[in-house]
Amino acid sequence: MANFIATPLLLLLLLLLLLPPFSTAGAGAEEGASLIQFKQSLVNAPRLSSWTSKTPPCDPKTQWLGVLCLNGFVAGLRLELMGLSGQFNPSPLKQLRGLRAISLAGNTLSGPLPDSLTDLTTLRALYLQGNNFSGPIPPNLFSKMTRLRKLYLAGNHFSGEIPASISQSKGLVELHLEGNQFSGSIPDLASLKSLKSFNVSHNELQGRIPESVSKFGASAFVSNPGLCGVPLLDQPCEPQPPAPAPADSQTTTMDTILAAAAAVEASTDSTVTKKDIPGLVMLMTIFVLAFSVIVWGLAFPGLRIKGDRDSFSKLGEKQNSDESLPAESSRAPGSPERRSIDIGVKAVEGSTAELVMVNEGGGPITLSDLMKAAAEVLGNGGLGSAYKAVLGTGLAVAVKRMRDMNRAAREGFEAEMRRLGRMNHPNVLPPLAYHYRKDEKLLVSEYMPKGSLLYVLHGNQGADHAALDWATRMKIILGITRGVAYIHAELATLDIPHGNLKSGNVLLNENFEPLIVDYGFISLVNPSQAALTMFAYKSPEALSNRHVSPKSDVYCLGIIILELITGKFPSQYLNNTKGGTDVVQWASSAVAEGHESDLLDPDIAVETASIRFMQQLVRVSLTFVEPDPDRRPDMKEALDRIEEVVVAATDGNGEVLRTRHEDYVRSTSGRHSVRRMESTGLRSGRRNGNDDHDDDESFAAS
Repeated sequence: MANFIATPLLLLLLLLLLLPPFSTAGAGAEEGASLIQFKQSLVNAPRLSSWTSKTPPCDPKTQWLGVLCLNGFVAGLRLELMGLSGQFNPSPLKQLRGLRAISLAGNTLSGPLPDSLTDLTTLRALYLQGNNFSGPIPPNLFSKMTRLRKLYLAGNHFSGEIPASISQSKGLVELHLEGNQFSGSIPDLASLKSLKSFNVSHNELQGRIPESVSKFGASAFVSNPGLCGVPLLDQPCEPQPPAPAPADSQTTTMDTILAAAAAVEASTDSTVTKKDIPGLVMLMTIFVLAFSVIVWGLAFPGLRIKGDRDSFSKLGEKQNSDESLPAESSRAPGSPERRSIDIGVKAVEGSTAELVMVNEGGGPITLSDLMKAAAEVLGNGGLGSAYKAVLGTGLAVAVKRMRDMNRAAREGFEAEMRRLGRMNHPNVLPPLAYHYRKDEKLLVSEYMPKGSLLYVLHGNQGADHAALDWATRMKIILGITRGVAYIHAELATLDIPHGNLKSGNVLLNENFEPLIVDYGFISLVNPSQAALTMFAYKSPEALSNRHVSPKSDVYCLGIIILELITGKFPSQYLNNTKGGTDVVQWASSAVAEGHESDLLDPDIAVETASIRFMQQLVRVSLTFVEPDPDRRPDMKEALDRIEEVVVAATDGNGEVLRTRHEDYVRSTSGRHSVRRMESTGLRSGRRNGNDDHDDDESFAAS
């Protein structure tokens, strides 16, 4: 038997020796021709100058830039952040039989995905996030791409339905479609047994979330106002069949919501041992069912609480709740008056009996008024939950139910609240009132329906987004910079005066004037929670040695400016940095290569007369995001640099605004806060009048 096996093997070896030696040269030439053909379909590809027919792509001495090789054959294309534009033509790439991965992330490729992409059957990873792709995806595009493991299409402008053919890539591990305009329902992805990372947030999806993907948490689905069901507890699906709500209970109240939430927290505060787990699971199950009954049974007909945006995980947030959008008006014209349910939030040891007003600009508010107000859940964030409450006077307020704010004792907390209530600047929104408890705090501010900069820039493709022309973005950049400079001047004693500066914590009034919220919390939030939830802790110095300083705010400001100029969602906002665009790396590379124009959002790049000022702001913002904080300017110098560009861009008209800002910086008297609100018509009851001044929006949990 051994000889029987050895003889054919010997013959085979002799036969192979008689054949001409195999060479990859011919294959290399063919692959090179295919890649050059692919390159010709791209625009602005000077960095691919090494792609030439003179050398094969996988020659170890002259390997082509961005080409990854395995055993002498092309295995991958890594072309992210190269300023490439034009349309994606994958047809030439089907000749690359060993092609496993393509990354074109962070470029400005546009147009739809062509049907020919389906012929790349060997692909295991496809990264197209952070481009300008648009249009519907062919329904059968992924039907033959059965080896696909990672698919990233986030941060584009895709529309139409999510193709059901994705489910045929049964080995898919990571699927990211966030930050697009997908509509329709989420397809059933139960066949994707290996799926570990999934995100469809910040789209226009509708319907019930399939059970097969509900395990990925609320952040994977936020900012899809039409989605409902687990895990979006704030967006429950209507019961099937829907049961009509009693006429006298068509809404819930702050009292109901806070009491229910407090009950669940009380049940989980104590130490949980292994033997407690079954009982705790049962308790939580009962609570979820009870809360669902409250929301479904008490919600008025047609109520749909919308979703949010943190990141891509919180991309479309309208308020800065980092978890959800405000609900639409809950009362239709001519509908019966909503009646509230008074469960009562009882005073507990260590609590104040009433709301403590720190700014009278919104008029007097009592805790009783607040608890009986018609309430809507806005969302949950890293520091707590957010609610909208409409008082009997018609004033709409945002209520933040804060967790992990026990770093300071009661006296310290109240002193900080008084200080924040005295804040007085056109671009800073102060709190109106607070309610103190040992285990939780309520912060109240005025509610505004327009939403956050993050929502308007990335999650809202309607009229508000269309209004973000260059002049408006420049005004927003200037306003944010001035507001932060004022905060730094007023809260100079804090280790980091803001600490959580990001586009989700910048609200826009009806004139697109920015108002900064969620500042000054660093002395109140428990350090461990601050490191997890506050954006300043994603600055380079915080990531390397857990150190933050006022210049960490400068870094965060630089991210917002780059976000506004590029129109891209920064990957810096994401906890895992998967998705979005690394705006710092992209901008740094583009400036170093003299390609600043590639960075500009196409929506503003059409204003060619202003391009040089856009490029100047890009270069200024890069000084704000220097890895070494010692090389960044402080906020005063940062403001000077921004104002210099803006004044030049407006032919000197910025000088009037400069004077007004400096007047506010010099003023520290608390009485000015009231005067500002009264003079600018911020109270909700005055919004239907003829006041042309700013219309602010309140802050919610970050």
